[in-house]
Amino acid sequence: MTCNLARTVKKSLPKKAPLGVWGKKSKKIMNQIFNITRFSRLAMYDARTNYKKYLIAVAIGFVGIFLLTYFLFTVSTDTENVFALEDRLIRDNFQISGYPSVTVFWLCLLFVFPILLMLSFPALSGKKSTMNYLLLPASVFEKYLLEFFIRIIVALGLFLFIFYLMANLATIIYESHLNIRFADIVERHQHSIYVERFAVVFSDIVDTSPSDGTTADMQEFIPLKSMLIVGWLVMYLCMFSVRTFFNRFAFAKTLAVIIGAQILIVNLIIELEERFEIIPDPVTLQFAWTVNAIFISIAVICLILGYYNLKRKRI
Repeated sequence: MTCNLARTVKKSLPKKAPLGVWGKKSKKIMNQIFNITRFSRLAMYDARTNYKKYLIAVAIGFVGIFLLTYFLFTVSTDTENVFALEDRLIRDNFQISGYPSVTVFWLCLLFVFPILLMLSFPALSGKKSTMNYLLLPASVFEKYLLEFFIRIIVALGLFLFIFYLMANLATIIYESHLNIRFADIVERHQHSIYVERFAVVFSDIVDTSPSDGTTADMQEFIPLKSMLIVGWLVMYLCMFSVRTFFNRFAFAKTLAVIIGAQILIVNLIIELEERFEIIPDPVTLQFAWTVNAIFISIAVICLILGYYNLKRKRI
């Protein structure tokens, strides 16, 4: 009887699942979150649906960057006073600054690219388009990842490629225009006019060495530059993720939130600096790493909140 009772108790105990079952369950869960085949189909669907918008955006980028760069070159170079231009060319060894192309670069990064990010998730702007978007046979993570890939990675890489081509093309054409228009000056001095290329000017700007070359200034300049770059990237990521919180008038609302957050952070830093003097003088690398860690934490939190906000949307 004791043996029968032991067998009964043993049978009633829950059986341990074999390791293979746990592996299948985890694989199933991972497959529900991300599947490369499903993700590729979603990407192809997005390309078929929005290819006209993408092509128009690329065409506007090509034409807009070229025209704006060429226009700034013509504005920055006074070609009406021939004698003043000749004196300037002699003084500068027949070299004209390429800073207009760098100005266009910063204008695009600071104003045009944020517009692209704040227009992310366009399907969420309307009730019907939102319903169709949510019914797509893909996980929320795949939809979020695809939009991140298109709006940030592909868009930024494509912008850098287009800008490099068009800025250099505008520079070369403007240089040729000057050499043809002022051929008599070029012939008289036996020296052609040269306009600085974008890469040369930009490398001088991002150079980590300060202008006077002192070690103390360089030690302060590197941390400041790292904080600016990280803060700039974090702002982009926050723009992208905050967009998922709004449906109607998402662009204006996202812009208002980003501007409000920037004003709040700046005021908070000023208040803390006045009370506790948190910013060292000079700025140290350790302080920069601390600030960058805070920036990155903010970006990660915004991306996670954006994902879960997209996940909680219902039809």
